[in-house]
Amino acid sequence: MLQSKRALIRPQMISDISMGIAILIVSLLYSGFGKLIWIDEFLHFALGAMDFSEATAAMNNSLGDGVNWGQTPTLFMLNHLLSANFGADLWVLRMPSILAGSLLIAFAVFFLRMRGIGRFFQWLLVVAFAAQSSLMFYLGEARPYMLMASTAVALLVFFSLDLEKRRRKVGVLVGLYAIVFGALVHPYWVFFLLLTVAFGLYLRGFKPTSRKSLRSAIAESSPIWVVTGISLFTVTALISWARGSSGLSVDPYEYMESPLGAVRTLGSTHF
Repeated sequence: MLQSKRALIRPQMISDISMGIAILIVSLLYSGFGKLIWIDEFLHFALGAMDFSEATAAMNNSLGDGVNWGQTPTLFMLNHLLSANFGADLWVLRMPSILAGSLLIAFAVFFLRMRGIGRFFQWLLVVAFAAQSSLMFYLGEARPYMLMASTAVALLVFFSLDLEKRRRKVGVLVGLYAIVFGALVHPYWVFFLLLTVAFGLYLRGFKPTSRKSLRSAIAESSPIWVVTGISLFTVTALISWARGSSGLSVDPYEYMESPLGAVRTLGSTHF
């Protein structure tokens, strides 16, 4: 019997290891190892040469006067700490995005597995990420977009778990990344929170037909987690991007030529 169990476990373990290696390879291919630093990244890079108080003051001033409008301080300070401790290296600077990109793919695969979708489509998803250069390009940049994307998919995983699994160690870790860390990384995070809460309820077939079902829906939405996330999001907003914005004096459709051009760009990059 022991041999039969080993025979059943071994192919699954080999498949999981192979999947992990494939995710690592995709992440390394998009890690920006051959890409030079550019001006948006240099904003983060320069903070590494300052001490903590100087970096905090520079970040606070840039966020307060709207120069870095739409940004939170999280990645700035994370990049400062990494660069200050590990030196002026682009791999170090881009490491948060590289790790977030790996987690993005892993969470997406895990979501399919939770839904009972087979190995073929899990591998197909990894291939789809590898082919989606418009998204994965940001894995090799020291900017917050990949952190936002990975926490959004982590939210999807978290609110697709049942309440019992959310209380387990893995569920708590996913929640900490998706909600506690996610609330700190980008202003758009709150929209993904609302969408994934609603989608998690949809997966369970909840309908607001009675008070009982409404109470059940509230419980299934993990209100403590949601309130914690929204509170952190609000505090982060008040000390950063919500304080003010710089004047936008140029045409937002300049490089897209027109609103129709924006629609074409959306279609080409997302579909």
